[in-house]
Amino acid sequence: MKPLKFIEKKWFKFFLLIFFITPFFTPFLQAVEHSQLDKVEKNLLPAVIIKGEVPWTLQERMDFYHVPGVSVVVINNFKIDAAKGYGVMNSSIKTPVTVSTLFQAASLSKSVAAWAALKDYRDGRFKWDTDVNQYLVSWKLPSNTFTSETPVR
Repeated sequence: MKPLKFIEKKWFKFFLLIFFITPFFTPFLQAVEHSQLDKVEKNLLPAVIIKGEVPWTLQERMDFYHVPGVSVVVINNFKIDAAKGYGVMNSSIKTPVTVSTLFQAASLSKSVAAWAALKDYRDGRFKWDTDVNQYLVSWKLPSNTFTSETPVR
């Protein structure tokens, strides 16, 4: 397999961001809504839209970036509306991707953790100005020269 170029890495990270969380929500999946998945499968747009350009299909993007498989989850109002696996886990093994297939999250999990924290803040589960150690249960952030000047919140 050839190394990914910069733009391919960028798109690969985008796909992972969108698709890696599906296995964590598998127990909560309801019936698949094909209309939601059809929108994902047939209407991918580039970052810059050129007048008259036709949207890509998911399969076209997978072929273009040499991505053997992805798992898609459609989230609406913090609930999973639909999920589906596309392609294969590995180009040589050919095992199909399912909604339970695990993908490497890498640093993309940081944005998901930030999203979850903002949702918890919005829902009143914590306040920004409270010391973080009041919320931590299994471990505490130790005091040091950095935390003594500015409390970690």
